[in-house]
Amino acid sequence: MLIFKIIGGICIIGATTLYGRGLAGEYTCRLDTLKALKRAFNILKGELRYGIETLPAAFMHVGERCSLGDEAVRDFFWALGGRLVEETGKRLGEVWEEESKKLAAETHLNGAECDRLIKVSECLGYLDLTQQVNNIELYLDELEEDIQILSGKYADTCKMYTSLGVMAGLFLTIILI
Repeated sequence: MLIFKIIGGICIIGATTLYGRGLAGEYTCRLDTLKALKRAFNILKGELRYGIETLPAAFMHVGERCSLGDEAVRDFFWALGGRLVEETGKRLGEVWEEESKKLAAETHLNGAECDRLIKVSECLGYLDLTQQVNNIELYLDELEEDIQILSGKYADTCKMYTSLGVMAGLFLTIILI
């Protein structure tokens, strides 16, 4: 009987520890996605400023130039470019919003970050080139601010999630025994 309690306690502590590590991993994923979005939007800004191409082609180029480890962001831009070419009847804003929500779900972006990403589509495609680039620069400034805030809290938050996972497991084990 005691052996079952010990095994159960170990399972509980292990599960809660893994849960805490998973939360830390989601935080890391979110920070990495914001950094990848910053790199991708810098590329998009260059494509708009110096490339003479349509938006779908620019999105495809951004997707091609995303670095290894930025698969979610790469897929976001590839899907945008592909869907805009294939689905000629849809507006950019509709496609952008759908793909932004998919990206947010995959990479654990919070609601405010997802909303800001969706708002970027409001300036693309119909304003003059200078306004489009200025709006992208505004979004890049907001991204940089988010990255700085998350980076400042990164170590403490990841430690806290992991520690709380272990502590919750110990607490539950003590209660159950």
